[in-house]
Amino acid sequence: MTSPAPADTFSRRESLGSRMRHSRPFVTGTILTGLVVLIAAFGPIWLQDTSYQDPNALLSGPSAAHWLGTDQLGRDLLSRLVSAGRTDLRIAVVALLFPALFGVAVGTLAGYFGGWFDTVVLRLVDVVVAFPFYVLIIALVFVVGPGESGIYTALALVGWVSYARITRNATSIVAGADWVVAARQGGLRPSRVIFRHIVPHTATQAVVLFASDVVVVIVAVITLGYLGLGISAPTPDWGSMIFENRSFITTKWWLPAMPGFAVVITGLGFSLLGDGIADVWRVRK
Repeated sequence: MTSPAPADTFSRRESLGSRMRHSRPFVTGTILTGLVVLIAAFGPIWLQDTSYQDPNALLSGPSAAHWLGTDQLGRDLLSRLVSAGRTDLRIAVVALLFPALFGVAVGTLAGYFGGWFDTVVLRLVDVVVAFPFYVLIIALVFVVGPGESGIYTALALVGWVSYARITRNATSIVAGADWVVAARQGGLRPSRVIFRHIVPHTATQAVVLFASDVVVVIVAVITLGYLGLGISAPTPDWGSMIFENRSFITTKWWLPAMPGFAVVITGLGFSLLGDGIADVWRVRK
């Protein structure tokens, strides 16, 4: 007797692709995010060196030589904008990887086993969420020191909390489902129950949160850069570019406006991508 599994698998894949194509937030978010990532990844290959200063083009407007103009030191704005995007995106993704993985692991264990471990995790979550996120990040970076390492440390200390909370809540619900109870009573090891029956039903929420958190972290990096606690010069980032050019808002408005516009487009792309993933998952559910 022929097994229907391959046909079922093809049908599920086709259905998933159809849901993605018909989700406007997912399609729009994927396009915007893809463009931002591609430009940030490959733009510096063909753009000018961000440290090159053209003494004959100080504060020049957009031209064939400098598509977005130059700053007060004669540096090409487009080159610095793209390089800053690569820096901010890299920091945002790298800074979220450890907190996300750690938070998902802690939340899954707390929701599955409960008991004293669950109580400790919930108390830690309550302590961290009692403080505004950006205020806490700024305070931690101020204590541990500015720069990229300070940003990573601060986010590692507090970034896991949201993942632990959302995963813990989802796991505690899924752990009470009939098929999970049957698996536990059937003698399956806890590790196998978790990875086979729980994680597939809770991981998507963490993925959605990760997409939206990229925006949150980028804004945090920009805020730190604006306050002088972010990336050290001469490496450009959007926050420091806005800070350096803030005095030209009424005369050379594109100097501070272009980094702000890049932030808006990047934030919109990742936010729509997260909403799109959530939409696709809700339809699947």
